[in-house]
Amino acid sequence: MDEIAVILPALNEEQCVEIVVKGFRDQGVRVIVVDNGSTDRTNETARRAGAHVVVENTRGYGNACLAGLRYLTQNPPNVVVFADCDGTLNPSEIKSLVSPILAEDADVALGRRSRVEAGALPAHQRYGNRVACFLLKTLYGVEINDIPPYRALRWSFIAQLPLSEGTYGLPIETIAMAARRRARIVEIDVDYRVRRGGKSKVTSSLWSSLQAGWTMLGLVAVIRLRT
Repeated sequence: MDEIAVILPALNEEQCVEIVVKGFRDQGVRVIVVDNGSTDRTNETARRAGAHVVVENTRGYGNACLAGLRYLTQNPPNVVVFADCDGTLNPSEIKSLVSPILAEDADVALGRRSRVEAGALPAHQRYGNRVACFLLKTLYGVEINDIPPYRALRWSFIAQLPLSEGTYGLPIETIAMAARRRARIVEIDVDYRVRRGGKSKVTSSLWSSLQAGWTMLGLVAVIRLRT
């Protein structure tokens, strides 16, 4: 499945990155870890596990994802997948996630977190997610149930999107822009687990979660005005 590449933004994920990279490599996909300014051994550990490592020192989830996309322009895949590098996602589910795109039935596939391990998704994060989905439906007419970290897009489609959001708002920006361009968007049920080590950059504190939530909610309206 070399036609599939997975981008893994990583900031101080030394404890998780090896098992995550190996998990995706076992699926036969290209693995690109974007080191977003780590101060631990994330970079070296990812390389040792067999990932291509891209360094993006400008902090921000979106900045890391965009750096991964720029790297892939050298040798584009047919499908690009975004996933987290903390062990919360199941690498073996990448096949079911990308299957609608490979079958030419979808342009965007979202890994809806329907099977959630206890403690993996705090209540305030669930609530913010529901509000964001409601706004996407109201402003863009797209009916989805999750703004997930596990996302797959056809390369020829995402290459046309003028993505620029450097924060945790990138998933919202991607979905909103895709909806405006009448993309075929599907949801695929996936597992979501408690992170396997390290510290979450968002859910580790209520304040961080609220900041990320407000960023995403504000973007829903802003993107509607500019696209």
